[in-house]
Amino acid sequence: MKSSKSLKVLGLLLVFTLLLGACQAAPAAPAAQEAAPTEEAAPAEEAAPAEEAAPTEAAAEEAAPAEAASGPGLVCVIVPPVENPFFGAMSEIAAAKATELGYEVLQLVHDDDANKQMELFETCIARAASAIILDNAGADASVAAVQKAKDAGIPSFLVDREITQEGVAAAQIVSNNYQGATILAEYFVEMMGEEGNFVELTGRDTDTNAHIRSQGYHDVIDEYPTLVMVAQQT
Repeated sequence: MKSSKSLKVLGLLLVFTLLLGACQAAPAAPAAQEAAPTEEAAPAEEAAPAEEAAPTEAAAEEAAPAEAASGPGLVCVIVPPVENPFFGAMSEIAAAKATELGYEVLQLVHDDDANKQMELFETCIARAASAIILDNAGADASVAAVQKAKDAGIPSFLVDREITQEGVAAAQIVSNNYQGATILAEYFVEMMGEEGNFVELTGRDTDTNAHIRSQGYHDVIDEYPTLVMVAQQT
């Protein structure tokens, strides 16, 4: 960026210097005409390097687009608390790839707080981010933030957790949590010998994935009346 600015300024200075030189040389023409009105006037015109200025102007004009194209922009990566190694790794991997592609990266944490998440989105919008990568703070509560970014022309790419409204995010890249839950439930039934009591820990109530996984478990386990859920806790 600084190099492009320097080239642009240098180009403009060269143009200015050449034009100034042309203006200073112009008064020589009448003196030449007095000595030789016809034949010697031509050399005086050579003192004005109007044609030489053109390449320098072109170079200066080329420097401006180079400055504008010096980088593809900013990518915001917003995740839940990075104390969880999963979310920490997700943030680092996304940031590393964005950096590799030439983007500036802003890594942020919403702490599973939808209000804080909205504030972070507003920061990214204010900085005219090129894109937002998000592991959201709530399936329903995150829709407004993603929509606000979309309205500002900034696409949001959701990973791990879905939001409940389609067509708002540019893409939602998630695993098949239902299928994974049914596979684990079948293994659970086998290990339990198809009978016994169990307690279900569902995870955060605002997490769409938690509900999907719970549904997958129950669609398998509830087929066995001898397996009894005695408690359920978020």
